[in-house]
Amino acid sequence: MTFRFSRRFVKPFSNAIRFAVLVAFLLGTGCGSEPLFHAPGSELEHIYSRIYLTDYNTAWQATLEALKRFEKTVQNRQGGTMQTAWIDNTAEKNFTDSFGGDTTYLTARYRLKVNFAPGNYNGKTSVKVSILKDQ
Repeated sequence: MTFRFSRRFVKPFSNAIRFAVLVAFLLGTGCGSEPLFHAPGSELEHIYSRIYLTDYNTAWQATLEALKRFEKTVQNRQGGTMQTAWIDNTAEKNFTDSFGGDTTYLTARYRLKVNFAPGNYNGKTSVKVSILKDQ
């Protein structure tokens, strides 16, 4: 015994399947670019750049003067890179272990990476300075 479906039953059923697939596709891809978990500090990973109408040596010395209170781990004048050591930025201690004997807490740290690129802007000597704050 074979079953035959009438055309009246098959047509609405196939339209319902098409609609369900379309809704699943739209819901599944609507927020595809959003990360599943929030990474603290990820919204700050932006490279800030600016062009200064000065020579390379002046820009390098001005950056050294601005960052003199920080310890530097990388200083490559020919390569145009400068990087500070990790800097502690913990304003308040967030304790993670309530019952432990030692003081265990989460810390917040950052470091600065500065890149220099000499060039010309409208026929004048210029330097592009880019700064990235790692966290």
